Amino acid sequence: MPAHEKVSIGRVKRDVSDLVNRVAYGGERIILTSRGKPKAALVSIDDLERLRRTEDADRPPLSQIDSLVDLVAAIRRLPPGRDTYEPPRASLAAALLGQPADPSFDLETWQAEWARVEAEMRRIEAEDAAGEQTA
Repeated sequence: MPAHEKVSIGRVKRDVSDLVNRVAYGGERIILTSRGKPKAALVSIDDLERLRRTEDADRPPLSQIDSLVDLVAAIRRLPPGRDTYEPPRASLAAALLGQPADPSFDLETWQAEWARVEAEMRRIEAEDAAGEQTA
């Protein structure tokens, strides 16, 4: 089992290169702390890939979920980020037409949430475009 060390955020700022090398080449896992409390971890790419495979094994592909309600619930459980994106396979509009009306649906709340989603997509696209320009 790889070694674990707790390191303060202040030390990370000072020794980031050394810590990254210890994780990447020494197989260590480093717990980053702030005010003595664990906040995050620095792990190798291999560890991250193992974690992703474990998460993927626990989660059926969205395309295999039959119920629209279950699909929405599964999407809400996804962590943020590009790694959870799946391209569309069917029309959401067609699926929605076949569903009964939901009396608890609040259009204003939905529109506000959708506006946040669109803003996040624009931010990610801008980051990607900026990354392509510097590469």
